[in-house]
Amino acid sequence: IEAAEAARKTPDTADAAAIVLARAHLERYRQVADPADLGAARAALGSAHVERLGTPDRAEYLIGLGGSLFLEDDFGAAAEIFESAMEIAPAAGEGAREAVLDWYGSAMERWAAPYTTSRRATMLERLIRRMELEQAKNPGSRAASYCLVAGLRALGSEASEPDGRPGEPESLHLEVPCPTGAAGNPVQPLDRAATHGILEFRLEG
Repeated sequence: IEAAEAARKTPDTADAAAIVLARAHLERYRQVADPADLGAARAALGSAHVERLGTPDRAEYLIGLGGSLFLEDDFGAAAEIFESAMEIAPAAGEGAREAVLDWYGSAMERWAAPYTTSRRATMLERLIRRMELEQAKNPGSRAASYCLVAGLRALGSEASEPDGRPGEPESLHLEVPCPTGAAGNPVQPLDRAATHGILEFRLEG
């Protein structure tokens, strides 16, 4: 956080540093649940000039924005943001792409949870279609595979039982995601590549 705050004072690194700062506050909020961190993350994201961002930083911005909405329990808006980030997320690395899919799956599950069978089924079908598309693009994606299987299983529970009674809705059991590395191994959401790499790249440039 201190490094990002310092980098925000330099015009060339200010916008990228704001994104790193926002995601650092979001991660700390997840650890200690201090509302001040959520507020600081929103403020940092709001200070970034999105139109100046390159594609990798724009992907990181959308991940941060979606994450903040998710942590505010605005799951529908979060899902829409994460879905909009899917096409550009690979520019920020395979870990970012997997993180977006994880976040999207979790957001869709929580968004669908309160609804009745027909509405919930429609939302699960949307999740399944998206994950089928993402898996076709990258068959090695663990996040896409997991969310696809979870979505199909949950949708199956919406089908009628043999006696005609609707089955009990089944949760996807998707946890609040932790981004994964290029090999699919769990890493800290704010690993060295996220917290230092972006800033070092711009400071050296």
